[in-house]
This record gives sequence, C-alpha cells and structure tokens, in this order.
Amino acid sequence: LRVFFAFLEMEHVELFVQLLAKTDGRDKIYRTMQYGARLIGAILSAKNKPKETQEFGAKLTKFSSTMSDGRKLFRLWKWVNEVPKLAQLMGSNEKPVMKGLNIGKSLSTLLYFLFDNYIWITKVQLIKGDSAKASQRSGFFWFLSLLFQIAMDLLSYYRVQMDHVKLLTAPAVDAAAAKKLDDKRTALHLSLLKTVCDVPIAGNAAFKGTLTPRVTGALGLVSS
Repeated sequence: LRVFFAFLEMEHVELFVQLLAKTDGRDKIYRTMQYGARLIGAILSAKNKPKETQEFGAKLTKFSSTMSDGRKLFRLWKWVNEVPKLAQLMGSNEKPVMKGLNIGKSLSTLLYFLFDNYIWITKVQLIKGDSAKASQRSGFFWFLSLLFQIAMDLLSYYRVQMDHVKLLTAPAVDAAAAKKLDDKRTALHLSLLKTVCDVPIAGNAAFKGTLTPRVTGALGLVSS
C-alpha cells in the first residue's frame, strides 16, 4: 500500500501520464482499422454474397474483434490520467456547472478504464472474473462519460455563440478574435460529431442493445 500511495504522488502521476500520451496516436489508427474491418466484414458476410466473399468477411470480422482486444492493452493504466485531472478540477475556479460536468466526465472515464483494464486481465487469464458483466459496466461508464462530454460541448458552444454576438455588436470587429471563435466552433462541431457517433456504440455495450455490426462499424469509423 505504501508503494501504491507513493506512486500516486502528483509528480509520479504526471510522468506516467506523459508516457501514456504517446500511445494515443497509435490507438486512433488501430481504432480506425478495427471499425473499418467491422463495417467491411459485415457487408461482405451478407447472405447474398459468394461463399469466398463471405469467408473473407468473416476473417475481417474476426480481425476486428482481435483488434478490439488488442487495443485494451493500450488502455492499461490509463485511469491514472484522470487522477491529476480530478485533483485539478477539485481546486479549479471554473463555473459550478462546467466544473460539475468536468468532474462527472473525468470520474466516469476513470471507472470506464478501470473496468476495461479488468476485462483485459480476465481475458488473458491472469485472474478469474466475469468479463461479460465487467464489459457491460465498462460500457455504462463510457456511455455516461459521453453524455457529460455532450453537455460540456453544448455549454461551450453556447458560450462561443454569446461571445460571437458580443463581437459583432462591438464598435470595431476584432478579426483575430473572430478567427479564434470560428476555430473553437469548428472544434466543437467535430467533438460533438465524434461523441454523438460513439453514444450508440457505448449504449449498445451498456444496455445489451441490438446495434448491427454494419451500423457499429460505420459509427465507429466516422468517430475515429
């Protein structure tokens, strides 16, 4: 326990977070491959396709599943990223609503990663456990974190729009400030698109939905 709490000292956590950040770029590539293979595999596996095409589609579907399990390895210990975030948020002077949403998202993300790590540990049989139940819980906390993200993006978008109105009604239009607001708005559009595409996938995992592989692959590919 002493070793664990010593590790959680902020300077150690920050160094570990920097190390984990280097894996994010690779994970995005593998995520695109995973959902791309899921989509193409589902299309090629259709009953009206030739047998050889169906067999290739089945291989792509299996590849997608393997990629999904492999990506869990990149997410080991990623819950540590949320520890300094939560510590920062607790002491921040952010407005109460945005602060609450940020804390909710960070806490949900932390729990998502913890259950996700647990799933990988059970799948490689380091410990025995119910990976199906853990997968559902992981999906629930992912789903919850996405809802917090959408609420944050919408609130941020509202603030950007209010700033834009103030800028337009000012005696002299600041071109640099207008460009900055446009960039923020574009970033929020992309964030909302990604998050909205991920919500059905997370909800499907959390609530045992009936999302088809084609839809899952298409949504995941767009969000990637």
